[in-house]
Parts: sequence; C-alpha cells; structure tokens
Amino acid sequence: MSDPTALSVVLAGVAGLVALGRGLGGLDWTGVRAVRGFVELFAGVAVVAAPGPLVDLVRSGTGWAVAVVLVLSTVAFLFGPGLFAGIVTLALIRDPDPVLLTAVVIPLLAGCALAEHKRVTRTAYLVTVVGVPHRWQDSRWRVATLLAPALPVVAVLVVPPSGATTADQALRIGGAVLLGGQLLLADRARSGLLRAHRMSLRASESTLVLVGAVLAASPVGAEIAVRWAGTPALTGWAGYRLLLLVFLLCLAPRCRSRPGSPRWPGRRGSRCSP
Repeated sequence: MSDPTALSVVLAGVAGLVALGRGLGGLDWTGVRAVRGFVELFAGVAVVAAPGPLVDLVRSGTGWAVAVVLVLSTVAFLFGPGLFAGIVTLALIRDPDPVLLTAVVIPLLAGCALAEHKRVTRTAYLVTVVGVPHRWQDSRWRVATLLAPALPVVAVLVVPPSGATTADQALRIGGAVLLGGQLLLADRARSGLLRAHRMSLRASESTLVLVGAVLAASPVGAEIAVRWAGTPALTGWAGYRLLLLVFLLCLAPRCRSRPGSPRWPGRRGSRCSP
C-alpha cells in the first residue's frame, strides 16, 4: 500500500477537527454522563501516544484488518464518538501511516459522519411533517443552492477524458444533468424545514462529502480507482448502465404512490420525496 499523500492527511485533519468539534458539543460533562467523555478522551490519547499495537494488529492478517474496520465503523456509527475520532486523527500528524489512515481513521470518521447524518435526518423528518413551512432558501445559502447543481456539469466540461468519443461525452453530460437535477430537487424539497434543520442537514451532508474526499484521496481510494479502470464491466457503456441502475434504485424507493405526501413539504400533490 502506498503512503498517504499530503492532501489526504490534510483532508483527514479537517474532517477530524469537524468530528472533534461535534463530539465536544454533544457530550455531557456533568455527573455520571461525564464518564463517556473521559473514556473517549483517554482512549484517543492512548492511540495517539502508541498507535503501534493497533497498526500491527491490522497488518497481522486480512481477517484482523477486516475485524478492526468493522468494529471501529460500527461503534462509530452506533455511538458517534466524535471526540475519540478527532483525537485519533491527530496521530496522522506525527506518523502518516497508510494503515492507520485507511483502517482506523477513515472508518471512525465515516461512522461518526453517518451517525450525525442519521440523527439530523430523523429530527428533520419529524419537523417536516409537523413544522411550519418557511422559505426554501436562506439568504446566505442562496448562491450555493443555485450553483451546486451546476457543478457536476461544469466538472464534466472542464475535465474531458482523453480519447473520449462524442457519445461518451454526451453520456457524461447526461449523467451530470441527472445528478444536478437531483441536487436541485433535494434542496427544493426542504421548504417545510425550519431554518436550523436546513442548516444542520447541509452541514451534515458537507461532512459526508468531506469524508468521501478523504477516502478518495487515500491509498484505498487510489486502489479502488485502479481496479475500477481495469474492470471492463465497470467502464464504457456497461459502466454507464451500472451507474444509471444505481441511480434509479436509489430514487425509486423515495417515490410515493399517493399524492400529498409530507415528504415533499410545500408542494401539494407531489408524489416523490427528496
């Protein structure tokens, strides 16, 4: 496995600071509840001070590596130990070990980000159903909301693939338009959310994107890209059909058969949720 790049370490550090901030903000340091905070603090400091045993355990075999990744990601998803994840990320500053990044830091960051997103979406859905509709755009997010759906199309046009045919480029533009349309509809669907929950959703989704960028810039991301490019079934027309199928499968469960579903607040008679 190749060494982590400076970009992957920087992105992991930023994601770690986000997790650390949320962890500190969500902990209760009074009474018995303070035990969890101290456990996360001491466990994180222990890993930063001596990451060797954990790294050696991962390197001892594939089974142990899978077990460590599953345990850390599951614990992070169930409990959201942002303080622990943020402190462990600091170990990369002293020793940017590829095993530490891919098998320890990324599972912790991903689990915490998914746990936060699950909490926010559950709360947001309740407010969507019973809350009072507000404007679907805040002034500070107006420009970002309008520009975000255009980013996939801009990326496709600015970075054309080498040797691509006209049909390939048309397919890439079509996929970018579908993605941009989904982003626009998803944001429009939040018209019934209170402002605080809209901002929480956007912050949570930004964290998920940041963790995805950490994974993409890591040695594991590079390995996935190489193997993807070397698999004929995932490239060319077959790859486009696969991506379209995944897109439709993700969109289909969100469609409702009865009109007036509350999952599209502010749009009476709509049949699909964001």
